[in-house]
Amino acid sequence: MESDVNMPDGILESLLSGESKVVAHVQPMYRLLDNRLVAKEYLARHVDAEGVIHAVGPYLQDPSLSWEDRLRLDLRFLETTFETLARTGDERHLHFVNLEPVSLEAPSFWDNLPRWLAALPFGPDRVVLETTGLADPTDLVDLEEDPALTGIRLAGCLTVVSALTPLHHLEQRPLLRRQAA
Repeated sequence: MESDVNMPDGILESLLSGESKVVAHVQPMYRLLDNRLVAKEYLARHVDAEGVIHAVGPYLQDPSLSWEDRLRLDLRFLETTFETLARTGDERHLHFVNLEPVSLEAPSFWDNLPRWLAALPFGPDRVVLETTGLADPTDLVDLEEDPALTGIRLAGCLTVVSALTPLHHLEQRPLLRRQAA
């Protein structure tokens, strides 16, 4: 299948081996009403051998990428993102952390999340997990009761949903209700 999001040759092995450098890009999110900084979004970037910085989103969208490799890449990107968040984040803002929907389904993500959150200099209630692709909102409901998150209250989990997706059955769930506020 021909696609415009194919990963460059050799980059997968280089990223997974740690040979290629991954950095977090932090961008501000301003409230339109008064242009006040209210949040920061954290995105992983790949630095190539020439020092040029590339977005990693297209790599994760490569249709030839296996589920396992997509997960391994996303976990590498998340590790870098949370390390940056632990060094530079503060409690004055919400912090949006991008992740692939595949990560939400993987035990290794849930194994790492408490460690990543514990390293933050502020509470996890300032963190919003943001999926970078379409995810089923009914899967997000389970986050509230996931044993890996016992005692941890995230600010929310944001995903893209179709305007045609019925959501009225989710309105009573606290995690999703907090997101709508």
